[in-house]
Amino acid sequence: DLAEALSELLDLPLAGELAAGEVTSQGEVREVPPQVRSLLPAAPSTYVEHEKLLVDGVACTWRFYEGAVHCTGVDGLARGLAWATGQWNDRLAVAALLRDPEAVPLLLAEADLS
Repeated sequence: DLAEALSELLDLPLAGELAAGEVTSQGEVREVPPQVRSLLPAAPSTYVEHEKLLVDGVACTWRFYEGAVHCTGVDGLARGLAWATGQWNDRLAVAALLRDPEAVPLLLAEADLS
């Protein structure tokens, strides 16, 4: 693993050794909007929406934890879904799609240019 090799080379701990990264707030399970699959075909069917997402007691906008996307707001959802599907580079397009679902054809055309 590249992270472990770099950690050893620099004699620094891995992030997971410093903090558990545990989601410590409660949220509600919601359905992922179906149009998201036009950009992220492997997107999970649900996510957990938090009014205030806390990870190890610290406020965050998103976290992929134990196989679930936890988030606050559109940007957090877009980032969490992009991370969960291994399509991080598409996070901004997903955020745009979530803000304006009618933009799907334009976003797909732009994605083809990448």
